[in-house]
Amino acid sequence: MFFLQKSLFTIVLSLVAQTALAGADRFYWDARKGLVEANTCTYKTYSNVKLAFVKGGFLQGRIGLENADGKIFADIDNGTLVRIISSNEETAKVQVEIIGGNKENDTDAKKGDLGFVPKANLRPIQSRGIKINEDLLGLSAGTLLVTFGENSYLRMNCRDFSAEKEYLVFNMYRPGETNAVQLAVNTSDTSLFNHISTLDKEQMYNLIPTIINDDMDMKTLITATEKLDQRNPPPANETIPDPDEEDNENDDHLKIQNGVETIICSASGSINVRDESLSNVIYTAQTGDQVKFYQSFEPQTIKGVINGVEYIFVKVEFETKAGEPQKIGYVASTLIKAKSECEYASSYIDDLLPTISNMTGLNDPNCCTFPTMKRVTVPFSSGQRSFGWARAGGKRVHAANDLYRFKDEPIRAVAPGIVIRPLYRFYGGTYALEVVHSGGFVVRYGEMTGVVPEGINFGKVVQMGDRVGYMGVVNSGCCSPMLHFELYSGKLKGPLTQFNTEINGKYYNRRQDLLNPTPYLLKWQNAQFRK
Repeated sequence: MFFLQKSLFTIVLSLVAQTALAGADRFYWDARKGLVEANTCTYKTYSNVKLAFVKGGFLQGRIGLENADGKIFADIDNGTLVRIISSNEETAKVQVEIIGGNKENDTDAKKGDLGFVPKANLRPIQSRGIKINEDLLGLSAGTLLVTFGENSYLRMNCRDFSAEKEYLVFNMYRPGETNAVQLAVNTSDTSLFNHISTLDKEQMYNLIPTIINDDMDMKTLITATEKLDQRNPPPANETIPDPDEEDNENDDHLKIQNGVETIICSASGSINVRDESLSNVIYTAQTGDQVKFYQSFEPQTIKGVINGVEYIFVKVEFETKAGEPQKIGYVASTLIKAKSECEYASSYIDDLLPTISNMTGLNDPNCCTFPTMKRVTVPFSSGQRSFGWARAGGKRVHAANDLYRFKDEPIRAVAPGIVIRPLYRFYGGTYALEVVHSGGFVVRYGEMTGVVPEGINFGKVVQMGDRVGYMGVVNSGCCSPMLHFELYSGKLKGPLTQFNTEINGKYYNRRQDLLNPTPYLLKWQNAQFRK
């Protein structure tokens, strides 16, 4: 009898939840596919939402975004949408990532910036609405997103969702419509919010008068879902795998014919080559490395699962120089393409570079901007920060200028360009990134943090001033946070670091088209930060 009563109660609660959504479609947002129907997905409740809005100051409606040392490096306008990274109860400061919002000035923080704000200046996600200001896959400019709740919120639960991902449910109002449908957004993937403005409640009610009724319906749904959650908790070991990136059962990459030059083709720049067990990485390969299938007639293939995703791995042989041992291993078939079809190959970069800007190089009058947000705190043209300063007891010399600022401040592209080597481990726990800029000169942006700005992958086109990384600090404790800035003419090819390489009688351990960046940086700094 008890079991029957419990079952009936559960059914009644479920009907209440579904009635609140009667006639309303469900979707979730996917950066590649756009709107995806989610009518078979269910809802759960949770309280720790990672998204919030910034409440500006009393006078100007703005507050400062601070670095770890408490220095303000950018402004945040009232209503800016942020993602909460962490909080410090002692200082009452919260580390946030800027998502988007009501940007007014060039000094405003930009999407992807990391910094700290007072906890008292954050407002919950239901306090404002989000207006999409561009046409996207399945969405029109003017679409309004609003979520409701107080202590609990709805998250969507679909079979294909990874368990640790947070899909917050919004009511979505298309332009000219007052009936809402539900849209779930992964709060870790904010590509939907690249171009937005945010609205206060009065502005929302003026646009959609029925929002006040939808608010009540949503709260009823949240309450019903909470009760369902309490009676049907998920198993402690429940995990949901990520969806497959591609349908590997019908893999076109295996159809590349003999005689066609095939290469490694990956947006990340480097890939793992595995042994036959697929458990061990035997070496790494780079985009553009030539490969051929190990068997002449039909490739040897193995199915394997890496990080919950199934791939088909192909046995390949890499091109080697005379005298080098044969290099054979297994590579995911999706990473092998004909050279003519790989958008990340060097020939693609060479063809694309002249089309992204009219800038002709380092001596162009329009070149360039300074790579830090504000003037450096210490001169970079003298002492150990300067180019050519003796290091390691005189065994080598410094191949860069070190630009001192504050940790986590954004690093900007000095000119239009293309990322040719995405973020990789560099020195003392820091990372570096390489960009070929208009006119062909190359910059290595070094000693940055491991945080990758959205979209900064191999082959990404960047414009002058775009974020390419964030200022880091080496783990030896020797130095203040800095950007290690290396400059190359681009006349040569190959790795930038080349040990025992002599340039003008000094060992820089760098490629021989290395340039002294000092005069260029001084020029850009004086133009950017006129006293």
